[in-house]
Amino acid sequence: MARAKPSRDPVLQSWQQVDNSMRRIGEITATLDKANADLNKRIQTIRESVERTYADLAREKLRLEKDIEEFTCSRRDEFKEKKSKPLTFGIVSFRIVRKLLVKSNAFTVEAIKRILGLNALKYLHVQEKPNKETLAELEDQELRNLGVIRKITDDFGYKLNWQNLQEVLAEKAETAAGKK
Repeated sequence: MARAKPSRDPVLQSWQQVDNSMRRIGEITATLDKANADLNKRIQTIRESVERTYADLAREKLRLEKDIEEFTCSRRDEFKEKKSKPLTFGIVSFRIVRKLLVKSNAFTVEAIKRILGLNALKYLHVQEKPNKETLAELEDQELRNLGVIRKITDDFGYKLNWQNLQEVLAEKAETAAGKK
């Protein structure tokens, strides 16, 4: 389809004007790139400053998470009937996580083609990789034949109760404001 001819004359009247406009676009782009680089540098400086300022809190948070997980794992027998334990400021839990570990994409793709007869794939231009969602439906022996291992873990997790925490934080802020 041909382009419709503009109803007015173009703003630029010569190739020299086009070339000058392209030069100006280059200047603008360079200025904007420099401004973005300066912005990113400032953001990085602020990020590093904040990370230094709050590094102790970040380490404390990681230590507390590890301590909670360690304690909860030591009381795992309490999670036989219920997988979670609600507390005032959050919930600790274990959840079953099912993963399929594919030893080799190439081997698995070839095994799928050979065993399941997916010859049509050679006529398609697609990125070939195992579909873990549909593979999960197969039995363990079928998965082993395809070079896939089903891994099931009972992973620890926690979730904070922000509603209760907000109340405590508000009380703490009021107390701090009253001391001033």
